[in-house]
Amino acid sequence: MSNENDDTEDSPQYSVIEYFCRDAANWKTWGKVLLRGAVTVADLARIESKLEAGEFFIPEQIGFESLATTLSSAASGSSQNDHLWHEFKTVRAATPEELVELSVWGSTEDLLAIVDRVGKWNLTNSPNYAAFANVISTTDVMNMIRNRGL
Repeated sequence: MSNENDDTEDSPQYSVIEYFCRDAANWKTWGKVLLRGAVTVADLARIESKLEAGEFFIPEQIGFESLATTLSSAASGSSQNDHLWHEFKTVRAATPEELVELSVWGSTEDLLAIVDRVGKWNLTNSPNYAAFANVISTTDVMNMIRNRGL
């Protein structure tokens, strides 16, 4: 995950976290979360330290919207290799358009407090768990990504 914000006093007052969910065929669905406050490099390191394998998370566990069912619907159903794991993509300053189109999820401090409480990412925390009866591990997801050169 990259951070386009910096640690200076004139950092933006609102940040956007972009994240996505990819299926077994590498189709992706994207999501954005608008936060009040800047996400610093130190904040980003704190978040990344909690991600499974440094990049994966279960969005419902931190209060983000799951993109798995949207992706499954767009692809005309799920396959045996689809999963609930999402990936953080980037953190950046919010654009003026995003300040209008997105609702504020909460503050940077709110997100950090929730992420700090994550002991282990739990697939069963997702209300979509039953719909993905063949849920696969992050190791399997990482292997699929690497084997396809994605």
